[in-house]
Amino acid sequence: MFNNLNPKTMKTKFLTERSQFNQYFGLLSVFCLSKPIIFLSLLQMIFLNHLLAQTSNPPTDAYVTLDSESAIIYLEILDTTSVSEIHVILSSKQNESDIFENTFLFDQTNGLPGSMSYSRSGNGISLGTGQIAICPVIFTKIRLKNSANNWSEWLEFVSN
Repeated sequence: MFNNLNPKTMKTKFLTERSQFNQYFGLLSVFCLSKPIIFLSLLQMIFLNHLLAQTSNPPTDAYVTLDSESAIIYLEILDTTSVSEIHVILSSKQNESDIFENTFLFDQTNGLPGSMSYSRSGNGISLGTGQIAICPVIFTKIRLKNSANNWSEWLEFVSN
């Protein structure tokens, strides 16, 4: 089984790979010492990219339909495999939550409070708010939580 192994060839191969590693590492260390600002910026960029990669994707599209005493929020999401929660805020003023706020568990259709509803078809989701106070302008904010407990950025829009 090991008859074809030549210790001299293996030693040469090991030394070649080791010298290539030392050569690359040596270049990296010289670069880091001579350009510390660039190196620190590069580390910061890698770290931030790692943090951003862990956030959830926000909804790609959404809108709200209103009737005399309730609202239905329709949203489209890119990836349904890692979504765990959907947080929705409806308000009469920007950055408030005076009309409706709820966190829906992804794909939970039973046991919702009041007359709230949840349904999904593929990547499209509709969320019923139940009875709410309707006003002429509604500020809406929606975000998603992934299975790693990271929230997406808010998707914000105005309905009237």
